[in-house]
Amino acid sequence: MQSKPISKSCACLRGFHLMMKQKEIHIYSVSESNNQVDIVPKSNEITIMLDEQTKPSITSAKGTITLENPENKPIYLSQITPQSNNFILIPKVPIKINEVDFLGENVMKIQTNNNNNNVEIEKIKVQSHSVGTINNAIVKEIVFGPSSNLNIVGNVDMSDSIVDLSYNDNLFNANAIFSGELNSIPKSIFFNKRDFVYLDEADRFLIAESESSNFDCDEWAKSFRKGPFDSKFNDAECKEENNSKRLYAFVNHKKQDDNGNGLKGGEIAGIVIGVVIVVAAVVGCLVYIFVFKKKKYAESSEQVQIKKTLIGEF
Repeated sequence: MQSKPISKSCACLRGFHLMMKQKEIHIYSVSESNNQVDIVPKSNEITIMLDEQTKPSITSAKGTITLENPENKPIYLSQITPQSNNFILIPKVPIKINEVDFLGENVMKIQTNNNNNNVEIEKIKVQSHSVGTINNAIVKEIVFGPSSNLNIVGNVDMSDSIVDLSYNDNLFNANAIFSGELNSIPKSIFFNKRDFVYLDEADRFLIAESESSNFDCDEWAKSFRKGPFDSKFNDAECKEENNSKRLYAFVNHKKQDDNGNGLKGGEIAGIVIGVVIVVAAVVGCLVYIFVFKKKKYAESSEQVQIKKTLIGEF
């Protein structure tokens, strides 16, 4: 690594931990196969110049961090862990972040020009008993721990988001999992099993709450589905309470069959069509065997008999 004890410095990375007190630092990789680095900012304001190969993690993120690329190309981050209620990220180029991890009550405020979503986040994790706040991002997956919440303060695109909820019957969520400006509709919402007793007492679960007129609660409800295990919550509904729209997961007994697992109309139609196709195929085979084969055999026997008559038998 090369560095200078002045406001601007340059580091060639082979995988290490950077305690950053400089106002500006340039970081680039000398190897594409070994380019991991943890950045721990110590200044209230810092500018980081990254190349395309370096995929650093910013831990204990606080203050104001500006990210740039010398050629104005996209840059990539492995992880950001906000550790402040006023952390500001300023991306000067498009940024892709593999994971944002909220632990405690922290904020990640993304400043972009004209509210353009230059930041794409593969996964947001909100740890148990934690509250995260975020804006101006495209999010692909959101995973919640027990008693955790995510506050959306504006311009978060969740249209391709898979929302993974958890529940601990000893740590019931008094607040909604989602709150704030819920202008975007997730692709899918479901409960996933964690290492604790699951939903023994609760009759419903508050997923989202917003006073915003742009919150389309009914469309959010359509995104809800049962999880990949035997969850008793199989439906979602919207309620207007305390001047807010609230989305609840609940048990819909009309959707349950004798085993407690409901089938949607499309699934039932698919099964019926499949059975009809199989029956038609079996009938076709039987017709071919007993009609066409028999007819062909009869014609063959008749030809043999005619031949015997013409040439005689010896």
